[in-house]
Amino acid sequence: MRFLFRLLVLCAALIAPASGNMPGTYQPMLVGSGLSCTGGSISIGANGRIVHTFTANGNLICTGVGSVSYWLKGGGGGGGGNRGGGGGAGLDLTGTTTLTSGTYAVVIGGGGAGGNASGTVSPNAGSATTWNALSATGGGFGGTGVNNNGGNGASGGGGAFANTATGGTGTGGANGGNNTFTNGPGAGGGGCAGNPGQSTSTAVGGNGGAGCTVNITGTPSTSGGGGGGGASVTPGSGANGGGSGVGGDSGSTPGGSATANTGGGGGGGTGGGASAGGVGGSGFVILVHD
Repeated sequence: MRFLFRLLVLCAALIAPASGNMPGTYQPMLVGSGLSCTGGSISIGANGRIVHTFTANGNLICTGVGSVSYWLKGGGGGGGGNRGGGGGAGLDLTGTTTLTSGTYAVVIGGGGAGGNASGTVSPNAGSATTWNALSATGGGFGGTGVNNNGGNGASGGGGAFANTATGGTGTGGANGGNNTFTNGPGAGGGGCAGNPGQSTSTAVGGNGGAGCTVNITGTPSTSGGGGGGGASVTPGSGANGGGSGVGGDSGSTPGGSATANTGGGGGGGTGGGASAGGVGGSGFVILVHD
């Protein structure tokens, strides 16, 4: 009976809550009670949660168990040269997952290179951004003289100056714009799902589709959209960090490059073999936890 009483006292001592004023007391660790992580640029969001922002390759290193909200943005596609179409925006991938102790690699997708001035070299699509077995694909390239149709991608690139050029198909994002104007300007690159690149049937280049607005930090933020189409007269505008097209049949100014770490598409170059397309914007990763 005495042995049983001592056993009960010992058990009560082990499970009693520890006090900050009692050094040496035992506090059991509760599995799933929290997550502590390092990596990226760390800040506190408006919602009071911890924010890890990655604009370059790196690692999220965590201990414990907890829920993490994520926003991955793929690289934007390059704009086409010689009245080329605007590049498509990279994919916006959002959601929530549970992490345990470990190291989670972050790879930031690069923006695609723009097409050359004569339109004989196609631009490149953007590259995928990856983290924790998730992948946000890159945007499609804008059409050029060598490939009048825009490229497929997360969001499609805009068609080039040929009068039958079609925009690329967006997978997860929006389609690029079409061009139905004979020897006209480039069409806009696609942006967020539901925001296609602007098609063109006049001498005015198409605008890029708007980017996605996401709020996982307590403050809404809009990622890069599609690039604007190049034109002989009036070019299209890029959206939310996407590169704008340039106008005129002379001069060597290339299509506008998208802002880095927005995932926007590059802008189309001018006509007459005068200028190259702009470079797409690189992607990013934002991770948020308590």
